[in-house]
Amino acid sequence: MWLVEAGFGSFVSQRWQGYGECPLVTKLKQCVVDLSKWSMNVNQNTRQDIRKTQRKLEDVHSHVDASNVTYFNMLRHRLDKLLIKDATFWKQCAKTFWYRDGDLNRKFFHAAVTTKRKLNRIDHL
Repeated sequence: MWLVEAGFGSFVSQRWQGYGECPLVTKLKQCVVDLSKWSMNVNQNTRQDIRKTQRKLEDVHSHVDASNVTYFNMLRHRLDKLLIKDATFWKQCAKTFWYRDGDLNRKFFHAAVTTKRKLNRIDHL
């Protein structure tokens, strides 16, 4: 999700250079702290920004003309980026939960693997 943010790459580069000649483990620990703080500042209000942008877009959409078509397109582009960012966040959360909690439908997957194994088995030549 962070890769969608415009200033992410430059932030990481700048911070990493600022750590100096510290050992790698120390740099990584400090990087985790800095990225957590950065994420809190940048990603805290994504849902709120989506709602605000949707409201603005609805207001402008009712009376789009030549004078505000650029503003309308800018709002639409911003909403697209925010929705992609939000979808990426939830996709990553779902994957994290899946890894942490495990798949709750193990019985199905074990049965599928067993069936495939039986079909692929060569009994005799």
